[in-house]
Amino acid sequence: MAMPAACVARPGCGQRTTVDALNLDPRVKRLLLIALGLSFVPAIFGWLAAQWVFRPNPTVVSALPGDLNGEALNLQTADNVALRAWYLTPPQGAISGAVLLLHCRGCNRGSMLDRARFLVTQGYATLLPDFRGEGGSEPVLRGMGLYEVKDVEASLAELHKRVGEVPLAIVGRSKGAAAAVYAHPDVDALVLESMYSDFLTVVEHRLVERFGEWSGHLAPLIAGPLAFGMEVNRHQAVPIGHLATIRTPALIIGGDRDSLVPWSETQALYDVKPGEKALWRLVGAGHVDAYRFAPLAWQEQVGGFLRGVFSRVEIDPVDTDETTSGSAASIAAPSDVPRLSDVP
Repeated sequence: MAMPAACVARPGCGQRTTVDALNLDPRVKRLLLIALGLSFVPAIFGWLAAQWVFRPNPTVVSALPGDLNGEALNLQTADNVALRAWYLTPPQGAISGAVLLLHCRGCNRGSMLDRARFLVTQGYATLLPDFRGEGGSEPVLRGMGLYEVKDVEASLAELHKRVGEVPLAIVGRSKGAAAAVYAHPDVDALVLESMYSDFLTVVEHRLVERFGEWSGHLAPLIAGPLAFGMEVNRHQAVPIGHLATIRTPALIIGGDRDSLVPWSETQALYDVKPGEKALWRLVGAGHVDAYRFAPLAWQEQVGGFLRGVFSRVEIDPVDTDETTSGSAASIAAPSDVPRLSDVP
């Protein structure tokens, strides 16, 4: 068959293309286009869900009580997010240690003030920041701890600058505990209250709590797109994997009636933690504020743990009137701690 005259000057003209050779039925083509369109649905759902679930939650924070020796601070993270914080010092003047207090999701620095009141009586300076997107900090998208790593780093840098070479600890509750573990901090002690073991599991427990046992099976379908919408890898959001690489002495606290972080998960966190560790089971407690649930027991357990660890750090106390700089000593800061992207 002769080629059309218009094709003579064009090589390949008149030959059937691959698409033409397939000779797809129009209905099949429509189905393929629909399937292609549906493949974007999880990503779109995840982005929209993340914008809703992790939207900023600014709250009014009361003024710092006048009986406390402290000041309000403005901090800046490495990714240029503005944080608000309180810095408190012991009434007796000498600083024998320092503690960074990290609040839970949906809270602000005021929720950690009772802990700070006790800790300053023990001679410890305390720093209480509002996480990004919460309290008085900049109203940006917040997360479940991974986003807040830079908040932890900025807060620790400020605390180091103010207290110099004294023993240093982090006390974190729920999301605050996870953020501390994700950060792999160079500190002497960790106190981890009600910390979830991995993002998928906490999504599952939240679904079951709200909608019943059947909804737990939907967790993988929701957690993946939700993590995608947060622009994080769901497999990075696993505190238990990070904790398995941290040898810093840690006190792990959990309630035996916690529906979001069941006691079996708290026990698993303790089991996987290498090095020095302690476990405190709050009998009858759900996913609650451990200090408010048992204040005297908290003072005994956490106060005793910090005293024990700090007593082994050979550093001279610092007077609050002195301006020093430097980083706190660490008794367990392994050089091979993996980055977030390295943790399975």
